[in-house]
Amino acid sequence: MKVLHDTLDFLYENEKGETFITPMRFSGVLVKKEGKWLIQHAQYSDYTDGKPGVRIAT
Repeated sequence: MKVLHDTLDFLYENEKGETFITPMRFSGVLVKKEGKWLIQHAQYSDYTDGKPGVRIAT
């Protein structure tokens, strides 16, 4: 129910038509091979402890 509530809350805020900031995290490992930087590992994660009420009005 918590996940459903957070999803519905996000959709409600998104429909307001303003800029909405949703925290998320990207991390990765780069390696240099033959003079080129390559992505060796990449990871993405959503904010899972409830979304803070962050909104930027433009």
